[in-house]
Amino acid sequence: MPARVIGAAVETIRAFAADPTDTLMHGDLHLGNILAAEREPWLVIDPKGFAGSAAYDAGTIVRYRPEEVAGDVRGGLLRRIAIFSEAAGVDRVLAVRATQARMVSGALWGRLYGEPAEAIALADLVAEALV
Repeated sequence: MPARVIGAAVETIRAFAADPTDTLMHGDLHLGNILAAEREPWLVIDPKGFAGSAAYDAGTIVRYRPEEVAGDVRGGLLRRIAIFSEAAGVDRVLAVRATQARMVSGALWGRLYGEPAEAIALADLVAEALV
């Protein structure tokens, strides 16, 4: 992974470490945890209950259905993050940075713990596309 990609992630992680925001967030907001429901139009299940910036959750939501952004990875990811940011009421730039940092973290974790090559390649692709 290029040093500029890792450097951008480290810079973002440092910024989050200094951020006093303590919003309760889901922590694992992906398409499998968002269900159509009867009492509300949508129901989100299996929260992890993290506290911090809700921008963190953008990193989970963009990982799914990579084939939908295959022709324009950066543009497709930025569109997804913009939709998430508007719905969640978070700063779009911060959500992009959080996503990039989470993908770097995921790619490095995947290498360390033997994740499937496809998962690592996807994290690499997203991390580099968002720098």
